[in-house]
Amino acid sequence: MIRALHIIGSLERAGIQSFVMNLYRTIDRNKIQFDFAIYNAPTENSYAEEAKKLGARIFLIPPKNEGFSRNYRAIRDLVRNERYEVVWRGCSNCFAGLDLVAAKAGGARKRILHSHNTHVKGANLLLHYLFRPLCNAYATQRLSCGIKAGQWMFGKRSFQVIPNGIDTGKFKYNEEVRKQYRADFSIQNRFVIGSVARFDEQKNQGFMLNVLDEYNRLYGNAVLLLVGDGPLKSECERKAKELGIESDVLFLGRRADVAELMQTMDVFIM
Repeated sequence: MIRALHIIGSLERAGIQSFVMNLYRTIDRNKIQFDFAIYNAPTENSYAEEAKKLGARIFLIPPKNEGFSRNYRAIRDLVRNERYEVVWRGCSNCFAGLDLVAAKAGGARKRILHSHNTHVKGANLLLHYLFRPLCNAYATQRLSCGIKAGQWMFGKRSFQVIPNGIDTGKFKYNEEVRKQYRADFSIQNRFVIGSVARFDEQKNQGFMLNVLDEYNRLYGNAVLLLVGDGPLKSECERKAKELGIESDVLFLGRRADVAELMQTMDVFIM
């Protein structure tokens, strides 16, 4: 059996993590097992317990902002001590892909860099282009969730696109679930707009609040369900109050029942 090490920021319920877990649930785990090296200790609502039940081991390593050398040594030593031949780094920019340098030093023969983004801003943009040649050199396999994401991470180098697969059966329409959830939230007769995403610039929940405000000015009766967490959540909560629509917005945080929550919605916004 092959054990592949995923280096990932956390095991919280977010985009890259959901992709990996969807993959993990469906592979033949008698042939391939996943382990995880994470920077942040798992919370109660994370994927950590499910991953352990599927056979994963979870290792907590120091993040780069606590010292690049500490981070490098932790990854190198983990790969070396556990004898990982395959290391998989899903990331948004090439600075995170530097983990593959440590993985090679630890002896990993297969080093996968998987792109899940198309742009960043600020200092991360400079770091991305600065380290892209190095990451390309240390990645033995280049993957992306789409063509633009591959071009962002690898430039003119070749890469393979792997679409973010999901179990569509979980999202098949269920009238009973819809009725129950709408009753639980007391929104049986409301027009329900929803979104599932981390609260960050790319996801643009602030604009969704503007949409809700304008829609209710014209038609009324709409409610907005925002599922997720992130750095801009408190800012969005303040904006909802400033617009006077806080009673029409439900900030639901990270949830394990996303498929059921989508049954509740009339419109999904991304």
